[in-house]
Amino acid sequence: MKTWLRFLSLLMIASLSVSVAVADEKTQEKGKGKKQAPLSIVEQFLKALEPAELKDDQKEAIKSMMSEVQKDVVGKREAAGIKAEVLRKRAAARKEGTEAGKKGAELKKHVEDALGLSADQLKVLDETEKALTKAKLEAGKKLSADQIAKLPEQVRRSVQAPAGKEGGKKAKGDGAK
Repeated sequence: MKTWLRFLSLLMIASLSVSVAVADEKTQEKGKGKKQAPLSIVEQFLKALEPAELKDDQKEAIKSMMSEVQKDVVGKREAAGIKAEVLRKRAAARKEGTEAGKKGAELKKHVEDALGLSADQLKVLDETEKALTKAKLEAGKKLSADQIAKLPEQVRRSVQAPAGKEGGKKAKGDGAK
């Protein structure tokens, strides 16, 4: 009988130590792959505008405007099956193409080929990028010249309309016959 009790107590101790070890292992696994949640489009944009030292009313106006655009963009991308991984691939392909000296249409073609998306998905991606660009330009109109000057160049370019080129293409009918 005593042997039987010893056996049972050793069995309980062994099972308890195994369950504790498994629990520790699971908590370590959770901590290992833990990444910060990606910032939303609105949060990313407001973070990029931090050097401009926005006033509270400017922040709120930009936040509400960008939130509306974000809902539209995220909805369209989800409906088209465009996930965050595709956006990361696009950024990597764009960087790779730029480093290879590609510009304009050649760069765009390189990025599209790297993504492997359907024509409809590419169209949605292009439309949503245009919507974000337009929203950023609208947000830029809410900033003063001093605030824009405080921004890093890349952010500054995203909130300012590009300067028109002199001597650009003539409108139809303006040329000599």
